[in-house]
Amino acid sequence: MDAATLTYDTLRFAEFEDFPETSEPVWILGRKYSIFTEKDEILSDVASRLWFTYRKNFPAIIPHRCIRWGWSE
Repeated sequence: MDAATLTYDTLRFAEFEDFPETSEPVWILGRKYSIFTEKDEILSDVASRLWFTYRKNFPAIIPHRCIRWGWSE
């Protein structure tokens, strides 16, 4: 199965370079930024965060009839 995937490596915030112009501060995990003076810092801060994904390079999960996995006992 071929599927398009969005990964941290391919994303790199290319499509997020145009921020809305606002005088309101931008808050990222408790740190305040100004969109006008700290745009590079915002991108750097977001890019430095850990990116967790559920799975990668595994075959697709298929429906399974097992009912003893804990959620349907």
